[in-house]
Amino acid sequence: MAKTKGEGNGVKNRQETVGTGMKVVRCRGKRIRVVEVIKNSNADRAGILPGTFITSVGGYDVKKVSFKDLVTQYLLGREGSRVTVAIIPPDTKEKKYVTIMRGAVSPEITRRK
Repeated sequence: MAKTKGEGNGVKNRQETVGTGMKVVRCRGKRIRVVEVIKNSNADRAGILPGTFITSVGGYDVKKVSFKDLVTQYLLGREGSRVTVAIIPPDTKEKKYVTIMRGAVSPEITRRK
């Protein structure tokens, strides 16, 4: 299965991926924005919405980490491991921290922006 630059999940097989359950892209100013959330994924259960900005992952400022490293070293990981992300939801300007367990997810997209 081919991965795209915006891929936010590790590839497990053609039907299932391992990751947080969200697809992210780098925007102007090196900001990271969630563009897709997979239905019933851990990101979905954590309340992550499309349009959410991520400001740090695992304690690392996203502006100081390459996009490739952000995805492969911080959003991906062992199934069952956890990652803490600082987010700014689309409906507020207030930063909050969410811990998401990485897990197997099916590719059904629940929300897209």
